[in-house]
Amino acid sequence: MLVLLFSLLAKMVIHRAQKKKIPLIVMPYVERTPNTLNSALISLEKTRGLMPVLLVGGTPGYITPWCTRFDCIEATPVPQALIEHAIRSDERGDSKQFLRWRTTEAWDALFALNAFLKTKREYLIWLQDDVEVIDLFNLPDHDLICLRVGNKYCGMVAYKMKRTVVERFVVKIKQQMHVKPIDWILDDVRQELMLTLHRFPKVLHKGEQSSNTKKRNVDV
Repeated sequence: MLVLLFSLLAKMVIHRAQKKKIPLIVMPYVERTPNTLNSALISLEKTRGLMPVLLVGGTPGYITPWCTRFDCIEATPVPQALIEHAIRSDERGDSKQFLRWRTTEAWDALFALNAFLKTKREYLIWLQDDVEVIDLFNLPDHDLICLRVGNKYCGMVAYKMKRTVVERFVVKIKQQMHVKPIDWILDDVRQELMLTLHRFPKVLHKGEQSSNTKKRNVDV
């Protein structure tokens, strides 16, 4: 009887350890025209396997029907004082509209990353809401992996991150979100932690218009 009990306890421990290593997929989303979220989530649903999905809404009151399939939370509104701080701190001559967008993106990202840290999982898969997921199979457990197809700058399109990277990323966002975009902040984290940015092509970036309204090439 005791042997059976110890065997069951051992299996439970192994199961918990395995569950922690299954990444949580986090996708912040906003209301866009045209809507890219549906196609992104259709591709994700086909490829996620056992990975749970958390959608983090950044547009107040905008709820996607996918919240019946995946877990959803709504980010708290960005403080107006933070946006004003970013506008005052600007040294590049960016428009107020862009600075407002960039600061809101960072705020929503901070909310999403903190939601991940409330779990016990060791890895996060971060996806933008204007991507097409090819597959998420056979990803190694490096500290930081860019999942974007090709050799273009990864931006904040798609990553797999270890928990320790996420923890440091959160700290740096709080410190620098009024002066830098979040992809630059992640670059700073990588250099600070002396990490190699590994690359595994799993996700296509499909958004044709950047946050500063410039046209850009999509991944093919």
